[in-house]
Amino acid sequence: MWDLAHAVWQFAPVCDDADRWLGGWPSPPDRSARIAALVGGCRLGPERAIRVEDGLAAVREWEQEHGELSTEELAWADKVIASDLRA
Repeated sequence: MWDLAHAVWQFAPVCDDADRWLGGWPSPPDRSARIAALVGGCRLGPERAIRVEDGLAAVREWEQEHGELSTEELAWADKVIASDLRA
């Protein structure tokens, strides 16, 4: 799951439109469509794609307000995601 999250972060990309990461993009990307394509390639259903997108948005919001997640917080999130995918 971590690999998928990293791919989404990099290739969706999950950042603010003003982020310098988007400097080479002609216009802001359609993040929802890009996330759905990445998740679809992993053969997760659309409902799980939405949960991945919502989860990444929540992490981005948290980090903007509080700073980057700690190693312990990321480990906890990995466990939650793994159990959610098995459900």
